[in-house]
Amino acid sequence: MAFSEEQLKNWGLTAVKSGTEDEGVINDGKGNYYQINNFERGQSEDLDQDKGGAFNSSLYKDAQAEGFDVTSFNTINDVQGALRTLAGSTGSGEEQTQPSFNEAIEQGILSPQAQEAIERVQIYKDAQANVPGMIFNSTGGVNSTREETGATASDKAAASAMDRLDDEQFKMNLKEDIRNKVQNTIASKY
Repeated sequence: MAFSEEQLKNWGLTAVKSGTEDEGVINDGKGNYYQINNFERGQSEDLDQDKGGAFNSSLYKDAQAEGFDVTSFNTINDVQGALRTLAGSTGSGEEQTQPSFNEAIEQGILSPQAQEAIERVQIYKDAQANVPGMIFNSTGGVNSTREETGATASDKAAASAMDRLDDEQFKMNLKEDIRNKVQNTIASKY
């Protein structure tokens, strides 16, 4: 249930179809939007002091009577909180709440773009389980068997690496390469 024109007038509000907070538009949590009459944003480093019809109206006292409590009633968020308190006290039904993301997925109420994105992510995840098999067991892959020797590519790579470890020049190059990579990593972080 929306508030009556008389209530809105007393609270310095006007019913509107939509708007932004910068325009002084708030909602009651039930899909109804209201604009604070003569709204002016008053942000500062110390204390925000928004201005408009709702701040000097009976809205705060009416909401306090229903249990609304804030230390100061001086921002658009305070006005919205008071209005939501009053909307909840009308007994006009459940407050509309947005479903969580997981609930929205289960209920199928996401936008077509979001549903498509979720499907693409799932396809990607499903494909990831096959990536190691594609790399290691494919023809020419790391663990494919060479017909001429019966050895796998990984066996050959390991044997080649062991042979190189005996080579002094290779050891020096490897140490230099590792040192450069460490220095570059450290330099990129600082």
